This record gives sequence, structure tokens and C-alpha cells, in this order.
Amino acid sequence: MALKYSWCTYLCIVIIGTIPTPTKAQDRILGYGSLKIWEENSWLLFLDRNDSFGGRFSEKGILKRFTPLVDSKYQLDVLGSQFDPVEDFYWNSKTNGVRWKGTSATTLTLTSAAEFKTSVDLNGSWKMDARFNQLMDSGFEGSAIRLQFSRELERSSEIFSGMHLDPHKAGGDFWIGAKWKKGANQITGQFTILDPLNDFLHVTLDAALHPHGDTTVVYTQQPLAIRVGDHLRLSNDIRLEVYGMLMPAGQSIISSKSQNNEGFTLKESARYLGGLIEWTPTEYLLLAGSYTEISADSDRANTHTSFRPLNNQLLEQTHEITAFSIFRPNPNWTLSLTGIRKRMLEKRTFQSDSANNINYLLTLWMSKLDISYTTTNGFMTKGGFLHSNSKVPEGKGDMNVTRSLAGNFYRFLLNFGWKFDNSAVVLGGAYDYTSNATPRWIWGTASGRFSMYW
Repeated sequence: MALKYSWCTYLCIVIIGTIPTPTKAQDRILGYGSLKIWEENSWLLFLDRNDSFGGRFSEKGILKRFTPLVDSKYQLDVLGSQFDPVEDFYWNSKTNGVRWKGTSATTLTLTSAAEFKTSVDLNGSWKMDARFNQLMDSGFEGSAIRLQFSRELERSSEIFSGMHLDPHKAGGDFWIGAKWKKGANQITGQFTILDPLNDFLHVTLDAALHPHGDTTVVYTQQPLAIRVGDHLRLSNDIRLEVYGMLMPAGQSIISSKSQNNEGFTLKESARYLGGLIEWTPTEYLLLAGSYTEISADSDRANTHTSFRPLNNQLLEQTHEITAFSIFRPNPNWTLSLTGIRKRMLEKRTFQSDSANNINYLLTLWMSKLDISYTTTNGFMTKGGFLHSNSKVPEGKGDMNVTRSLAGNFYRFLLNFGWKFDNSAVVLGGAYDYTSNATPRWIWGTASGRFSMYW
């Protein structure tokens, strides 16, 4: 059940845009909204699959949204701990920086994410960029280091090449791309070869002969990916972003020498697409809406009938519609409102009458209202009201999550922190209210984040 598209579609569907550093004429106290962070996080799901829940070839698939670490409040935790659009705007506009965010997931663990980026001019038109991402959440626990070299050809164009450095040698990736920009408009295209060293390590060097090696992975169809992006200013008040990625079907054979070279074949394909439109009728008010979708297909066929899980096809899909607004009448006061409609589908079809198929759909309505005040010396306080209403209209099959994911919750969040010219630190806590639980009021979570730029 792999995704099928023509090569024309491969070349036309996908886009990675970046937000240009604002000039003095563009700069404003409000900032800009962006889907760039969503695009980066989505891309890392495919770039560093070895560190995902259960490993690269887990039966959980690629996206791994439903794991034993997920409960009915997980999406609310993520929404409450995110950087807001203004904070993301400053991150995107800076060349060098580091930031971290975290929220309490269990009594002993955090859901956290760290980002580091820096850029150095080498000689003339050459430049080297380094990026580091560390993530720990319900479906991923690991880090990704990326190194990229670029050369400016003219004032309006640039070519680049880069690599993903992975301690799992076979998991490294390589890409080339080009960028064109004119004023506030920018288009970027990137072609990536995923795991290019895999067959050299597993076939030429026969990694399974290593004392700690047993599994052999051979690609019969090399996984590739195309990213493209567009950032377009339609007028002084209206701005458009489009992002995407397409990974055509790649196929591998996974076998174990200790089990007489028995194993399974795996065929995978994926894509994501996102778009945002933003309107700023005044320098104090921002209105925006976005649509994102991410989808992955996996087709697993065992080479021995006793293997588990049985032959199956897995479809994972997430669709999200978001509307948000920010009103900032002066540098001290900010009011923001966010509304989200999310749909998460997982469908697993077994090629056996003895196995129970899975057809699971989780739908969520979420909203967030924030009011913040920052003093002239940088002290900041923010009060937030969050609401999450999740339902499972289709729940066939066992998802192996923590209790039911359906629920109706209210969260009251309070943050304190300091903002400086080139850094900020924020700490927060929350109380939850549930009408059908005892006690109705309980401690919700604690969270924190910091950022630094230079």
C-alpha cells in the first residue's frame, strides 16, 4: 500500500522555505508566524529513524504516535510547553543560537527538545552551518547532528550540500540542494539519499560477522527524499508559506544470521505537506491559519510463517488545521489565541484471518488563550487557559497506550521568567480540572524553557 506518484509529482509537490531575517523596514514588535519549526520536526522523524521508539524496524511504523508513553493529556502537555509564534520568529531570524524546552511527562521523565545552530563564513562566498537537535518524547529519544556547506553564486541564488552524522553508521544521510531568493520571497529545493552507506556496511563489509552483529539489512530499492519550500509575500499585509517532503517507496530485506537468515521484507513510503497564510492588517495584529498533513505507509512481509508480527500493511496519518492570532498593542502586553483541530489515524491490515485488524481514529479539539505582560526591565509573567477535548470515534484493535485517549480537560497555566536582549528563561506550572474525576482539581504539569542568541 505504498504511496504512488509520477516523477513529475515528485519534482513539483515539495518545499522547504525559510524565513528571511527581517530588515528594519520589515521588523515590528509583533513578529511573524511560521510553519518552519513544524517542518523541521517532521523532517527529523524520517532523517533519524534509528532513535525512534522501538528502533528503525519496529512494528510501530514510522510516525509512532501511539506508544505506551502516551495518555489522554499528552497532546495538552505538548501544546502548553511549545514556544509561541513570536519566540519561533526570533529563532528563525537568528543565525546563531541555542534553545531548550521541557515539560513533565511522568514522575521521573521529561518530554524535552533542544536545538543548537551556528554558521561560519569560510572564504569569500563559502559558508559552513552546523545544527544539533536533541529530542525525547513518546515516540523518539535521540539526537541528530547536521553539517552543511553552501556557496553563494549570485545575490539571488545559492547551492549547498550536507550530511546527517549518525552514530549508527548505516543511518547517515547526504543531500544536495539549491536556493533562490528575491527580496522577501524564497524557494529552496533539496534532494536527499537516505542511508547511503547501508549496503556497503551490511554487504561489502558484512556487518553481521562482527561479534556484536547479527542482523543484515539490504536495500533492494534505495530510500530517497525530496524537500522543497516556498515563502512568498503576496502584499505588504499577506504572506504565504508552503512546505513538504516526499519519500517514494524504498524497500529493504532484514535477516538474522542466528535464525538461518530468516526475517522480513519492508517497503516504506511517506510524505508531508503544510501551508500557512498570514494577514497583518496592522503592525499590532496578526491573523493566520495553517493546514498540515503527514502520512506514512509500511508493508511488512515475513520470510517465515512463525515470525511475529504477521504480514501486514500499516497506514499512519495525521491531519491538523490551526488558526491563531496575536494582538500586541505595545512591547509590554501580548494577547494570543490558538485553535486546533487534529485527526490521527492508524490502520493496520493483517494478511491473515487469525489476526485482528486495527482501525483507530483519534480526533482532538484544542484551544489556548495566553495573556502576558513584560516589564521594562525584562520580567515576564504569562497566564494561560487551555482546553482539550479528544474522542475515539473508531477504536478497533489494541493500541497499547496508557488508558483511554479520550477525555475532556481544562488546564490553567502560569509562567514566570526574564527576557533579555539576547536570551530568555521561563518556568511554569499548571493545574488541571476534570468534571468527571475525583478530585476534580489536580496538579497538571511543570514546564520550562530557555533561549540564547549571539
